[in-house]
Amino acid sequence: MGKESKESDMMSQIMTVKEFNNMARSKYDKAVERWKSEGGVSGPNPIPFLGTYIYQNQNTGEPKKTGYVGITEHGSVWARTKKEVRKKLNKVI
Repeated sequence: MGKESKESDMMSQIMTVKEFNNMARSKYDKAVERWKSEGGVSGPNPIPFLGTYIYQNQNTGEPKKTGYVGITEHGSVWARTKKEVRKKLNKVI
């Protein structure tokens, strides 16, 4: 079997940005469905913004396609390599 793209321990998890964005898109879709059930446009809450769920390219707004995301109980960080993610996570943890 191929090398796993996820690494995890008790404090954090590292995955590719594509995997993270797919997972986050699912959460976004659920948030939109919840927003619709609460009244949609005429309801009390604004529509969820996809940009708060996924990592995207600052210049184009498109979802990032390369890199890794480290997830902790405090949030997530993006970097080009797993090594950079680990460094950033060490600052967060």
